[in-house]
Amino acid sequence: MKLRFLIAGLFVLLVSAPSFSANTDGNTLFKWCSLDRDGTAALRCLVFVDGVFEGIQWSEVGGQAKPSFCPPANANLAQYVDIVVLWLKNNPGLRTVPAAAVVQSALRQAFPC
Repeated sequence: MKLRFLIAGLFVLLVSAPSFSANTDGNTLFKWCSLDRDGTAALRCLVFVDGVFEGIQWSEVGGQAKPSFCPPANANLAQYVDIVVLWLKNNPGLRTVPAAAVVQSALRQAFPC
């Protein structure tokens, strides 16, 4: 059953891929991450936060750039989402910022190097 949900969720994400654009702001991310923790919005939230996290990590591979943040080895995606949601709750005036910048700022604040 979970596999069917995952496949259906991935299909929905592929169909709605244009919604993951540079125009996605903190308001949109806040809706995805806090309104519907079990549906399509939650999946969008997880995929977006994970994508930003992985993108930042890959951009810093090879030691060429100073790490933006330093999470502990046992941190997980659910924690990252919780951190982003808390950051958005605490900074409502910054929800118009691009969502990728929101994720990076939240993780940087939570996990300074």
